[in-house]
Amino acid sequence: MRIARLVRRLLGDCRGVHTLEVVCVSAIYFPLTFAIVEVGFILWTQNAMQSAASLAARCGAIGGSACTDLPTYAANAVGEWLVPDSITSSEVTVQTAASCNAAVGKATIVTITHQFWSGVTLPFPFAQPQISVSACFPSASS
Repeated sequence: MRIARLVRRLLGDCRGVHTLEVVCVSAIYFPLTFAIVEVGFILWTQNAMQSAASLAARCGAIGGSACTDLPTYAANAVGEWLVPDSITSSEVTVQTAASCNAAVGKATIVTITHQFWSGVTLPFPFAQPQISVSACFPSASS
């Protein structure tokens, strides 16, 4: 009889239910939110790298005086959109080719490959992805 009364009292007690609901929802909500923010950072980094590669390829193709050292120029261009010195000149490769996107003639190709720094929230296959972008620009003097 005493146990039955105790069981009825515990089943009727709803204190702490809201705390338990918040814990259950938060366990899913916060990691999902952080993963979305991290994917946003990855896409932002990729976009900045692509823009810098395009600028460096164009500058190299037209022979601008500002870009005598294309890897450093590209790394500095990425640093203007992201954290300065986030990309080093060793992560930038510059090549020349005989064509660029079906345009025949000498072309400058700039490739930037970077190991993304975060990888805190995303699960294993997506943690610390390697981002690689490439841009080419045909030279005016073929």
